[in-house]
Amino acid sequence: MKAVVFLKEGKSNILEVKVPKINKNEMLLKVSSCGICGTDIKLEAGRSGKIDKKGKKRSMNYPMIIGHEFSGTIVEIGDNVSGYKIGDRVNVMPNLPCGKCYYCQIGHHELCDDEKVIGYDYNGAFAEYVVIPERAIRLNGINKLSDKVTFEEATLIEPVAVSINCQYLSNVSLGDVVLFIGAGPIGCIGIRLAKINGAKKVIVAEISEYRLEFAKKFDVDICINSTQEDIVKRVLDETDGKGVDKIIICCSSGEMFEKSLLMIKKMGEINFFASMPKNNSYITLDANLVHYKEVKITGTYNSTPLQNNLAYKLIERRAIDVKKLITHRFSLSDYYKAIDTAKSGEGMKVIVNI
Repeated sequence: MKAVVFLKEGKSNILEVKVPKINKNEMLLKVSSCGICGTDIKLEAGRSGKIDKKGKKRSMNYPMIIGHEFSGTIVEIGDNVSGYKIGDRVNVMPNLPCGKCYYCQIGHHELCDDEKVIGYDYNGAFAEYVVIPERAIRLNGINKLSDKVTFEEATLIEPVAVSINCQYLSNVSLGDVVLFIGAGPIGCIGIRLAKINGAKKVIVAEISEYRLEFAKKFDVDICINSTQEDIVKRVLDETDGKGVDKIIICCSSGEMFEKSLLMIKKMGEINFFASMPKNNSYITLDANLVHYKEVKITGTYNSTPLQNNLAYKLIERRAIDVKKLITHRFSLSDYYKAIDTAKSGEGMKVIVNI
């Protein structure tokens, strides 16, 4: 089968490899679609690495097939696996918790100390076939797809799930005024989720006019091009000088992380959804603004199996029309064109159809 294989850090090739074998606790999936994520772009640039429980970089084991936002059809089932049948159309959660550590035991699977990731620890889905690990089966990390959800739409379950976790951690709720900084796929998903959660007004700030226009498809109320006007002044003008209730930062801009404290309301909450480059991750915050305004700052990294299932239900019911986000489709042979398209910002969600 064909697959995108990393032979060393920042160096991949499309190679012919053997179809993987499964053990009695696994299943084999024939991949239909796999979405390109910002993580894939970082891997191609040699800039990504998972962090272990001690905060140190955990390297990928090479060679490794990447791709983690995927869906397909079950074609083989291990002897010890029940509840599934050959021909089931499914999506698989890529970040797989152990279910045993302290954080898993208290319900925060997203912070698992022994997390394993499809496309990083296990071979991934930019390939014709991928193994569904025992962890995914044991921890209910698989969504059986109804006929209402296409394989392409199912690749966006994971981004929606992480966005659900973000708004849970940020307590986005009825009557809130919410500011999203960054109108990429995650920002657009967040806009729609905020409205589902009862936000009365959603503002989005972005440097790309194309993405600002695109965000209007997701029920945004106010669009701000932060290259053309003073974002702080405009946000304060829109909120009678009070600031917004919640800020969710979906872009790696140190300037926006710092300015967020000037736009947040007293007792407001700021979520650092985006990460910063690992060699430039420090910012300067005015601690007095946090102190006197009683501001809460949180971060979002991952999602739980429960949130993954909820994301599927929202997509199935068309509460979030993720099909609107898909702007480009490529074959596996054109994987590098797909990566370049995603990196350039020409589109929104880029899908590789296997």
